[in-house]
Amino acid sequence: MILRLACGLAVIAGAGVAAYVVGVEDGRRDELRRAESIARLFYTRPQEGEDALRKAVRLSADPHRLLEEFRPALRELAAAGADRNAYSLLAIMWDAGLHDAEIVELEEALYRRTQLGQGRSHFPGIKISLDPVILGDRLILFHKRSMVSELDLKAGVVSQSVDLHVPIHSEALLVDGRVIFASVSGALSCRNADLSEAWTAKVASRFYDPPLLCSDGARVYALWKEGAGSRLRAVALADGAAAWGPIDLDDGDPRFAAVSEGWVAAGARRLHAVQAESGAVAAAIGCKTPLAPGVVISGTRAVAADASEAFAVHLSTGAKEWGRPLPAPPALAPVALRGRVVFALANGEVICLSLMDGRPLWTTRVHENLRMPMVASRDRVYIVDGERHLHQIMIEDGSTADLGLDFMAGSALAPLLSGGRLIMFDDNLDSNMTKIHLINTGDRKAGGWTQKGGGPGRTNLGAD
Repeated sequence: MILRLACGLAVIAGAGVAAYVVGVEDGRRDELRRAESIARLFYTRPQEGEDALRKAVRLSADPHRLLEEFRPALRELAAAGADRNAYSLLAIMWDAGLHDAEIVELEEALYRRTQLGQGRSHFPGIKISLDPVILGDRLILFHKRSMVSELDLKAGVVSQSVDLHVPIHSEALLVDGRVIFASVSGALSCRNADLSEAWTAKVASRFYDPPLLCSDGARVYALWKEGAGSRLRAVALADGAAAWGPIDLDDGDPRFAAVSEGWVAAGARRLHAVQAESGAVAAAIGCKTPLAPGVVISGTRAVAADASEAFAVHLSTGAKEWGRPLPAPPALAPVALRGRVVFALANGEVICLSLMDGRPLWTTRVHENLRMPMVASRDRVYIVDGERHLHQIMIEDGSTADLGLDFMAGSALAPLLSGGRLIMFDDNLDSNMTKIHLINTGDRKAGGWTQKGGGPGRTNLGAD
């Protein structure tokens, strides 16, 4: 069925492309004729066809006119239910600036019909070096030390690129419409929504390693490596004025920093419970082995892990509330929702525990060698395994579905949720470019709470 459809559609597209070729100057005629073979490839192997068609669009003197010849094919693909093929073609048209009423209507129809599919892919033409952040309808992209670009999520185009003239040396923190990051010089820089400078605060002599940042809306907290140990300091979010610190923690590299309900959980060799207002250390909880990256905070309960055990502590008392042995060390930071916490382990197991008492609720398995951070959305968790397959795991019972999106090479950049779309990043196109995928989750209400998952220092706030 698909092959017959592909042949028929290739004829349609081929005829359109051939008509377009007539009259084109001699120097371009041969390249544009190759679009006929691209069309046939596109309908039989859509990912290869997408790459080839994008190249033809870049070389075309009139890309809109070229793509108009494929509009009948897009209609036929959508009508025939070949959604993956239609999405690939639609992404090219969208990125080329074709946003007319028919294109928007087709995109909405495919979104409504498809449980999950590739909505659009963008090629901003840059190599993203740090986790992007969402600011309104813009995706803020960090690259080239001090350069920041804005990707318009609706139009799919880079609206502006700005040189901040400050080398960015940490993952960015988004708080109340402001973007905060650290520089090598030991300063925190706060930028307004238009990326103009709000304030700069000197908190250390120098950051040799990237510090970990978190905020509770009143203060910004920075945890960084200092000598053989770690230091923690707070400044006011409003103007960057010193609040307290620095305070010295024990030996060990910083592993995470998170804040909730008046308490900061700072992880180095031990988990430290610090009063957010005063900076007083209430407790320091030791572990059998060094802490794993990432922490979940739900109320005054912090859930973390070392190489062999997941555990929960009460931040105000430092008391250990429960512990649960792990069959393998955690590979990624945990995520939490609906009173449950999910750990992805180095052996490929994904386990779910009760936040309340640590009871095992379910276990499932994906391919090991996990690298891309998990992301949670209402009633499900998304994870990319070592084979670069995107999996959806339902939080209620651990039922797992391989969603078939295996075209991504993967990235260590943290995925994001926005308006029911999962935004993921692919670093393997070439050494100087990151591809951005906008993927339909089938749930327009997804992304209602802020979640950053992943590597060292990344924090997840529990959604009970």
